[in-house]
Amino acid sequence: MKNKKLILFLGLLFSFLSCSHEPEIEEVNLNGEVQSIKIFSENDLKTNIEQINADLKKQNPQNFIFENSHSELFVYETNSSLKSTNQTYIVSGYDKRSILKKYNLTFGFPYDSRIIVGVPYYTEFCEYIKYIEVPKGYSIVIPSSNPPLLTRGLLPATLNMGYIPDTFITGYTIRYISTIGSKEKYALVTQVEEIIRNTANNQTLSPFIFNPYDVVNPSTFQFKYQLQDLSWN
Repeated sequence: MKNKKLILFLGLLFSFLSCSHEPEIEEVNLNGEVQSIKIFSENDLKTNIEQINADLKKQNPQNFIFENSHSELFVYETNSSLKSTNQTYIVSGYDKRSILKKYNLTFGFPYDSRIIVGVPYYTEFCEYIKYIEVPKGYSIVIPSSNPPLLTRGLLPATLNMGYIPDTFITGYTIRYISTIGSKEKYALVTQVEEIIRNTANNQTLSPFIFNPYDVVNPSTFQFKYQLQDLSWN
């Protein structure tokens, strides 16, 4: 009888320990900061970013309010001997990097030579910002996302830039920040997906794998803009 009670007690104890362990694993999976996403095609990459932006827009719609860039008015200097009446200002690098979402990407197809199919890679979807100040009353004009062929040279050049937010067009857009005295502050904004680390062996990729491929190094981003007096619009 004692043996039966001992067996029953041990069985209940084992059952309790097993059950108490399962929710702990489940809680990490359900409530953990990093979500696991499987990617089987280039289209899946776009769908994932579309969903991230859709969720972000619901949470903070004000972050997706951008100024009219007037990009069609940007004056390209196609001949170096000619001087444009519109000076082009260039600011490099970035002032702020915000992580919009963290997740693990597992690829089911050969996306990049450094990616092992079936292995999760820690990834961050980021917003890069470069702040500028312009005289009050002027509008900012930035290059079109499809500049004239003459400005590109004979061979296609790497643009070294992320996506215009909420699109899959390489470039950047403008967000108004504030007005102080005779100056207005704006943010030049672009988005980059960064595949950072192989979670299986905890090895960091150097350099990171960027999406879009046009990105070489965010620290060497070049944001160009011109100023126009468009108060008559």
